[in-house]
Amino acid sequence: MNTDQILAVLSANAGIYLPIFIAVGIYLLKFIVQSSVKLVFYGLIAIAGFYLYRNSDVIMAHFPMLYQ
Repeated sequence: MNTDQILAVLSANAGIYLPIFIAVGIYLLKFIVQSSVKLVFYGLIAIAGFYLYRNSDVIMAHFPMLYQ
């Protein structure tokens, strides 16, 4: 089958396939967005934790009440 025939079949059956394609696309987009938000969130936590770990003496100097 060449592309013209495939396009003709798809356009003839667009009423069936279009909602499925849209639903799958939205689902994948939602999944990608959720996972990337989670990754960014964990990345920020990791960076903040590493920064606090590296600068713990600075924090001790500023907030001695945390280490009593």
